[in-house]
Amino acid sequence: MQWSLRVIVTSRMLGAAALLTLCLLVVARARGQESKEETETAAKVAELIQQLDADDFQAREDAEKALIALGEPALAAAREATKSDSAEVKQRALKIVAEIRRTRMGLVYVGNIKQPELAGAVTAETSADGKFVYAAAWKANAITVFRRNEATGALSSVQSLVDAENLGGGICLRQSPDGSLGVAAAFRSRTVVLYERNKSEGTLELRHVVRDDPDAGLALKWPIDAAFSPDSKFVYVLDDQAATVVVFAVTDRKRLKFVEAFTGQEECFSGARGILISKDGKTLYVSAHRSATLSVLDREEATGRLSVRQLLKDGQDGIKGLAGVQTVCTSPDGKFVYTCSGRFLGTQAVSAFRVGEDGKLTVLEEFISDVSELKNFSGGNDVLVSPDGLNLYACGTVSKSVACFDRDPQTGKLQYITTLASDATGGMSELGACAMAWSPDSKFLYVTVEDDGAISIFQRPGRK
Repeated sequence: MQWSLRVIVTSRMLGAAALLTLCLLVVARARGQESKEETETAAKVAELIQQLDADDFQAREDAEKALIALGEPALAAAREATKSDSAEVKQRALKIVAEIRRTRMGLVYVGNIKQPELAGAVTAETSADGKFVYAAAWKANAITVFRRNEATGALSSVQSLVDAENLGGGICLRQSPDGSLGVAAAFRSRTVVLYERNKSEGTLELRHVVRDDPDAGLALKWPIDAAFSPDSKFVYVLDDQAATVVVFAVTDRKRLKFVEAFTGQEECFSGARGILISKDGKTLYVSAHRSATLSVLDREEATGRLSVRQLLKDGQDGIKGLAGVQTVCTSPDGKFVYTCSGRFLGTQAVSAFRVGEDGKLTVLEEFISDVSELKNFSGGNDVLVSPDGLNLYACGTVSKSVACFDRDPQTGKLQYITTLASDATGGMSELGACAMAWSPDSKFLYVTVEDDGAISIFQRPGRK
């Protein structure tokens, strides 16, 4: 039998010397009666909320701790108490809400894996079947393949490709949707590398390396990220310094054939860092930190060629969070787009956009660190929505932290919960949490820690 109990506190609470008026609203889901346990909990919450206004300091302290310990059953009442006219009650209620949310958000640290081939680990990606995790490390000039324990989330190394000639400054390994290929972008060797992927073992075998080819109009100055089209027939590579999106077709011989170097509009790809293709393959999003832009591109499915649908710029149309924008992600249903900013310059922010019926974006909301609710967040780098759509997390590489948000799947709006900072997200290192990858079941989050040469493993609360 299931019951729902809601505790409502009057929105205007009396001063410190007065008693708090409480109303308990019980909504039964089964037979119209509340359970004894829920009734007792509701009464206890009401009593403790009143006690936050007690004359005795220790009584107020005890009530605060007890409400935090109660957790979720006290959350609704504590939220209402944040509207109190009493500064004491309001301050304590805000702390209670923050602590309960933090506990609920959890991201319980369960372990890490650290090895020389992860020096400068800046990206991670989970295979579609959830069996493998791929990490690229620019300092080690390496890509490492890990087998994933689906029950515990633990990682064990399967293969490490250390290749300074072809993977010098390797930034990413992105897998094709059909699971047969992988592509890497390496800024120091100025290369794009195509691998064949063994689906059962997870291992990679080099097939083709693309370098600068001025005669063909191909300039690779600083390749920094890549993405496959949904049909696995095209690869799109971002070049930070050339300010282009380089398009390749994947041939039957598992080679990359140059299609075009797309420059967009108004140098919109200067400092290009994040790339994402919609599930239907019709839209490509590119975030660029120097130009402070988010580009929305049309994609021809047959030819792979690109054109500009929309260009969003920081400082225009009420947008304040695209200065220094790094990465871009979408919600599982593709109806919302999120960005993270600040790794190298600009605003320390997480921004949300709504996708319109015409495929264009409008700003939904923005969280700017220490200006909005978002706190203790700097060096904004990666952003990712959980596969179940219920949470969003963002990495602050300079603050060595992970910002945690609740997410409404219907409206796309976010509610800031807390910012996690610990040894698991960077500790005493100079640069910490850099990028993330989810397990497909939303149980585990993998966070690369750049200067620690490690991947930290977190479990979502309530998911065992």
